[in-house]
Amino acid sequence: MAPSSRFAVESGFGEKAVSWIREYVQANDVKLDVKNEEYTLISKNFGIFEIISWKGDWNDARKIILKASKKMKIKVIDPGYHEKNNLLMSFIGVSKEYGKVFSKGSFVGIVTLGIKSGKLIIKDEKRSS
Repeated sequence: MAPSSRFAVESGFGEKAVSWIREYVQANDVKLDVKNEEYTLISKNFGIFEIISWKGDWNDARKIILKASKKMKIKVIDPGYHEKNNLLMSFIGVSKEYGKVFSKGSFVGIVTLGIKSGKLIIKDEKRSS
């Protein structure tokens, strides 16, 4: 599975996060396009999230979503992580995809993700110790 081109932001902050990211990338001359996907992701341990999609550089996108989490004091899910020993399996779409959950810029847990009808779903979740 190719790295995800979506992030999840705490419910109620989707439009604010998209607006903040657009302002940030314009001010810093970064090529990153974001939009609200208009669906939610429900987590038992971390709450409800709105999905935003992006196009651009993976590293830039990851850095900016973490900045948004810290600056806006919100929770975000940063998906696209796979088991290291299954790199080949991740490319053909068989390995598990994980998302790191951040709150106010700090790591708070991990979710195991799947896709159902083209939308992200949470299969399992764990708070950090």
